[in-house]
This record gives sequence, C-alpha cells and structure tokens, in this order.
Amino acid sequence: MTVEVVSGITIVATFTTDAAGRFEVSLPPGTYTVRSKNGPPTLKPTSVVVAASQFTDVELHADTGIR
Repeated sequence: MTVEVVSGITIVATFTTDAAGRFEVSLPPGTYTVRSKNGPPTLKPTSVVVAASQFTDVELHADTGIR
C-alpha cells in the first residue's frame, strides 16, 4: 500500500508498506496526517504527533471494501 504523510496541505513523505503492512519513515518533530495515496484498501486518515529523537508507533486502519 502506498501512504502519504501530510503537514497542513503539503505532502512531506510518500512510502510503501511491506507485505505485512509495516513501514518506517523519518520525519522532523510535528503533527502530521497519514493517509492512503491510492486504494483499495483505503486508510482512515490518522493524525500523528512526532516528537524529537523518538520513535512513534502508528496503527493504521484500512477499509478493504469487502462486506
């Protein structure tokens, strides 16, 4: 899945998760929105606060559209 990290209206990072959905991306401290770039599955946009010199765990929830 391809994911975007957004600050305000600016896309600051784009990355692809691995097969298990894991990812790692380096960002400066701040508040970001993580969202899917394309889908399906579609991610629920998630707000993330990144602190200086720390890892931030993020759990993303996807809607596969399967009902």
